[in-house]
Amino acid sequence: MNINQTLSNTFHHGLVIGKFYPPHLGHCLLIRNAALASKIVTVVVMASTAELIPLQSRVDWLKSTFVEEKHVRVVGIVDDVAIDYEDENIWLAHINLMHLGLEIANKNYSDAPPIDAVFTSENYGTKMAKYFNAVAVQVDIDRNLVPTSGTSVRKNLIQQWNFLPLATQSGLCHRVVIVGGESSGKTTLAKALCQALQKRAGVFTNTQFVPEFGREYSQLKLRVLQGQAKFNHELNIDNRQLKIPTLFDCQWWSEEFLHIAKIQTNWENQASKMGSPIMIADTDAFATGFWHKRYMGFDSLELNDWIKNLPARSLYILPTISDVAFEQDGLRDGEHIRHQMHQEFQLALQSQKTKWIEVSGPVDLRVKQALIAIDQLHHAFEEIT
Repeated sequence: MNINQTLSNTFHHGLVIGKFYPPHLGHCLLIRNAALASKIVTVVVMASTAELIPLQSRVDWLKSTFVEEKHVRVVGIVDDVAIDYEDENIWLAHINLMHLGLEIANKNYSDAPPIDAVFTSENYGTKMAKYFNAVAVQVDIDRNLVPTSGTSVRKNLIQQWNFLPLATQSGLCHRVVIVGGESSGKTTLAKALCQALQKRAGVFTNTQFVPEFGREYSQLKLRVLQGQAKFNHELNIDNRQLKIPTLFDCQWWSEEFLHIAKIQTNWENQASKMGSPIMIADTDAFATGFWHKRYMGFDSLELNDWIKNLPARSLYILPTISDVAFEQDGLRDGEHIRHQMHQEFQLALQSQKTKWIEVSGPVDLRVKQALIAIDQLHHAFEEIT
């Protein structure tokens, strides 16, 4: 009999609690050990409303991390009770919340037997176990196996980045999005900014550039139209001169823009899982809404709902157009409304909650301006948490 088989029958129901602010590899070690030694494990995420990272995000990240461990149950509960390990009343208030978490787990999953083991990486674990009449199991109390903590991560996210599981990295990855009208230099800026971050090496080595799916889609739409025109011309016996369609000849449908927005968001989500604290996106679904309004002449309720539920953005960057000449590449048809589109982006960015900046000048200067704003994102996280 191997050790896993022996340990798996030790306890009927193990309990793991914590803030998981945010979930890191030390937490994963703790939960993994509980899962090795217990038939059922309940993880109760106890988050304060004053904390920056939402409770549901922490629950989702842990669920994703342990998705293959079918006997691990993860639930969340709000805990705004003070911390005082010497106050019995405060202890009881926390314990009552833990029991409430267990009730939620039984409701969301299935009934489990009483707790017979409490797994912690803290000195309070022994006292906590007594409230459940359970065995106290302490895991890596000295942080020798995984030398990190939630406090360490919050103090220096970049330095501690490699101590985070993939789901947490993906959730904390800053989504930096370049938006703007045609021929504003946003693609050039996005690529240059991505390269500048990659050159920093370390955790930034895998910084991802997310291309604009709408451009790929538009190019295909035009090529299909041109191919059909050529095919129809070859079938035409009167041999009239072939008229090559341009983007002005393309007909658009509202459903296409929602499809573009969904693919663009999916590309973003994949990029956020590549292990870097930053990803750079050349547009997003928020910008797709502008193009829908421009080509269709009205808003799409479905698209607007999709935009409202996008993953959180950390920073929008809007390049100016006054110092960039319009360049026709065969896929642009809006030179006459570039300034209008730029103003519309400015107004929309001013009315939403995500931080945004406007950059100007040559590419190298734009990159410097953008990097300053990106570096401030990490400092803001560390200061608030």
